[in-house]
Amino acid sequence: MLTNFFSKTNPVNALVLGILFCLLFFTSLFTKEAFFFSGTMVLKNAGYLLSNLLFLFLSGTALYRSKLDNGTVYASFILILFYGLFPSAFQSVTPLLLLLLWTLMYLRILDLGRVMAPDRILFDAGLCVGLSFLFFKGALLLILWLLLALFVFKKANLRNSLICLVGFSVPVWFFFVYCFFVENPILFHNLFVFESGFDWALYKTKGYAIPLSVLFVLNTLAVFVTLPNVLSRNTSFRRHYLLLVFMFFIGLGMIFLTSEKNGSELSFLFLPSSVLIATFVDKSSKKWVKELLLFSLAAFSALWLLL
Repeated sequence: MLTNFFSKTNPVNALVLGILFCLLFFTSLFTKEAFFFSGTMVLKNAGYLLSNLLFLFLSGTALYRSKLDNGTVYASFILILFYGLFPSAFQSVTPLLLLLLWTLMYLRILDLGRVMAPDRILFDAGLCVGLSFLFFKGALLLILWLLLALFVFKKANLRNSLICLVGFSVPVWFFFVYCFFVENPILFHNLFVFESGFDWALYKTKGYAIPLSVLFVLNTLAVFVTLPNVLSRNTSFRRHYLLLVFMFFIGLGMIFLTSEKNGSELSFLFLPSSVLIATFVDKSSKKWVKELLLFSLAAFSALWLLL
């Protein structure tokens, strides 16, 4: 039933996915913490809700343009279910801002395979990395992902790499000018002081150890089953798939570089993981496997959110 319903992209499915996300959001809001009705609290949570919906919309647009979803909405459905496994992602500021910038960057990168002169695209992508870097130092890893994208789309050369770096340097330069005028050079210096978070105690707790295990088992299974088939074909799908695999490992690196871990940083893995698992579901030849996987993940997400 779930397989048939989410096997096509249409307005009804988009509406259902939006309603599903809102149900998970409000369930988390009223069950995970004491909610006090006040103007400030309502506006704050409305901002979280709309920002997350924007991220889902941009992600869905990116998947549709890259053809990774193969005309289905499995990836969007699975991405929403991840919020049930890691509800701290609902109300995050910095990770959500980074996700929005990363998705905008991803949308620009998708045009690399369609244009001959990608100068504007690379500058915009570098600009997104620079803005992300101002909010989170670990976002510097996105430069590596951008350079990997150049190799994947066969646009790698010194000129294109320099354009990416120029785009990256623009917001950093403006931040330097700001620090200069407010006479606070230490603020700019601290931008390049990196701290990694070696405290993994949070992920060893029951609330994170079990869903993390599920996440990594599904990703490992999906990659090992589908990657050989994907690599055997020299198509645009292979390029986009590899880009998402790289995104997964960049997300892991950004999680490692998060100094204060509260669980919301795991949202860096939502988009690539949802695509990898959805590709496995879509490529499975047995319908009962698809139904079992989607239903089990949906049931687990709902039950975990309520616990």
